[in-house]
Amino acid sequence: MSNIKNDCNTMQNHIKKSKSNLSVFMYTTNAIMFMLMTPFVKLHEKHFNKVEEYVNILNDYCKENNLDIKFDNFYEVQNSSIMYSQTQLGSLTIKQYEARIKYLNTLNENIESLKGCI
Repeated sequence: MSNIKNDCNTMQNHIKKSKSNLSVFMYTTNAIMFMLMTPFVKLHEKHFNKVEEYVNILNDYCKENNLDIKFDNFYEVQNSSIMYSQTQLGSLTIKQYEARIKYLNTLNENIESLKGCI
């Protein structure tokens, strides 16, 4: 049980770091060079991928212990055959990041629920 609490705390740490790096990237103007934003994107992806790993661990734990808590995975659809204008692409990017932030907030709430059950 101590191990799952550590997993919860570690996952919440990755959620916090993922959200902070994404927020820096998301609200940066287009005038800033992409090279300045790249580290934030890479850091966000690193922590976001760790969050996804822990989602599977916590889902297995909840299933084994018959807990009624489900952690959803985040899915993105990619279609390279669609062409977007620059303004459409910017709007879609912001919506995508907002969806990720919402997903991470929901995960954090579910982790708090799980920690209350342990």
